[in-house]
Amino acid sequence: MSGSVPSSQPAKPLWLRLLPVVIIVGGIITLRQSGLTQYISLSALEEFHGTLRAWSQANPILGPVAVAGIYALGTALSVPGMVWVTLAAGFLFGTLVGAATVVTGATLGAVIIFLAARYAFADVLRAKAGRWLEKVDKEMEQGQISYLLTVRLIPVIPFWIANLVPAFLDVKARTFAWTTFVGIIPLVAVYCSVGAGFGTLIENGESLSIAGVLKDPKIIAPMVGLIAMSMLPIVLRKLRGRNNASAEGEV
Repeated sequence: MSGSVPSSQPAKPLWLRLLPVVIIVGGIITLRQSGLTQYISLSALEEFHGTLRAWSQANPILGPVAVAGIYALGTALSVPGMVWVTLAAGFLFGTLVGAATVVTGATLGAVIIFLAARYAFADVLRAKAGRWLEKVDKEMEQGQISYLLTVRLIPVIPFWIANLVPAFLDVKARTFAWTTFVGIIPLVAVYCSVGAGFGTLIENGESLSIAGVLKDPKIIAPMVGLIAMSMLPIVLRKLRGRNNASAEGEV
């Protein structure tokens, strides 16, 4: 069975299971106490855009690597507002390089959370949430890879939840990693294209805003694609409903 729940293994020592969680929680507390999260915003990008762009141009290799590392850390620590880092990556590096940077960082951070959750809580959660996991398990029976890709391509499930749930099922780390990498590309590319549009606003002396970027014809097509992606769950539910109704009518 492709999505079967793994069999129980000998319990690890409590301190060893909790070590990854302690590290992550400690990182979250440290980050928030440092006040650095206040710089993850559109206003911060507008304020420091000149400095950031000059730095990225002076460091064409280190720049994307550093942003990918920041994104991985932010994803692993579930820092809110990472969408602004995505927009910043598009602004600094353009749509293609920005998207590659964010996708790499987000995948790395997601894998860290996946492995930490599996190592720390898999045994306990399987024991406590058997029925709930069985329900998800049945959904994955139709195809583990297609399920994982759909969750990423159509982000109806929060990113951090989509990182955690597969950790408690029989999903291999490499499968989780590549489906995450491939699945988030379309959405990240759209956001990075919006971020790239900020350059036009700055050149025109306008303040940074999503509404301002949407005036750029080059951004309209990606945004239409994003809207279409958001509508897919509704369309799929209706199609499934019709198929089920047809099947019942044939009985």
